This record gives sequence, structure tokens and C-alpha cells, in this order.
Amino acid sequence: MQRILKGGPWSFDCHLLILSTIKKGNILSQVPLYTVPFWVQVHLLPVGFMSLIVGQSIANYIGEFLDYDVKNSSDLWRSFMRIRVLIDVKKPLKKAKRIKKPDGEATVVFFKYERLGTYYFFCGLLGHTDKNCDKLFNMEQDDGQREWGPYLRADPRGATRGSVGYVQKIQIAGMRQSRNLT
Repeated sequence: MQRILKGGPWSFDCHLLILSTIKKGNILSQVPLYTVPFWVQVHLLPVGFMSLIVGQSIANYIGEFLDYDVKNSSDLWRSFMRIRVLIDVKKPLKKAKRIKKPDGEATVVFFKYERLGTYYFFCGLLGHTDKNCDKLFNMEQDDGQREWGPYLRADPRGATRGSVGYVQKIQIAGMRQSRNLT
């Protein structure tokens, strides 16, 4: 059972499955089913920032810290940090975070979510597309602008492609939307 819970996120037909344990005496209708654990890759970290303490801080910005991948961070050839985060599906996915370097200069790190299922590029919420988006339906007119995009999906584990293409896309998108780092 724990292997299943720790191995997620799980999906069926590209739809996110939210799992939880039920203890004896729990009332089924009161079991909260709105959080999902994800491995999140943190890209463009400055030198010296690949640490558990930084990982915990960034994870708690995204959701709730669960784990830090020491094996990934100890490899000098890795260009990103991996953190396990419990994400609230009722909130939009976080795309990036500004962090301060020791010299006081600010830089932006970007996130990619492993095994990310269906989410809508308009509102950033998991589990639906344009057909079921209340935020889109409440607009008078859709201008076609989308703050989220496919760049939040991490390459499958073991893929040999680096993060350079991703970083270039993100930097271009960031220039257009530098204030929207949700």
C-alpha cells in the first residue's frame, strides 16, 4: 500500500487520481482528497543552492515539503534539484520563484513537474481543460492568453535531453510575463 501511495502521482486516461489512506473509524465523506505528491524539478539554481535547506524552502512555497532527492543533487552533472512536494489541487501550479543570492542579487528558479497529468493552461489548475474551467467561463471575452504551458512538464526520467531548451522557452515566456510567477 505504501509503495502505491509513495509512487504517485497516478493517473488514469490522463486524469489525476487522488489517493489517501482510510483509517478505521474515518467517515468516508470527510477524508480530504485534494492533495497529491509530485516530484518537482527546480531549474536554474545558482551554484551552492543545491541543498536540503533550500529544497525545503522552495517546496514549502510550492506546497508542503515531503522529500529531497539527495542522489539527484549529489551528481555534479545534474542541472536541477528534485524535491517531493504535496500539492493542493485546488490551487494553480507554481511556475517559478525569485530567490536571493548571497550577494543580494535576485534570480528566478523555474519548476517542472514529473508525471504531470491534465491541467489547463488558462488557470493552472490540475484535472481539467477548457471544457470545465469556471475561470474561463466567467470571462466576458477570451483573449487567448495563457499564463501556463507545456513547459511545466518534466521530461520522462532517464531522458537524455538537457534543460537548455526548457530554460530558453521559460526565459522568453518570463520576459513577457515576468510579473506572473505564480
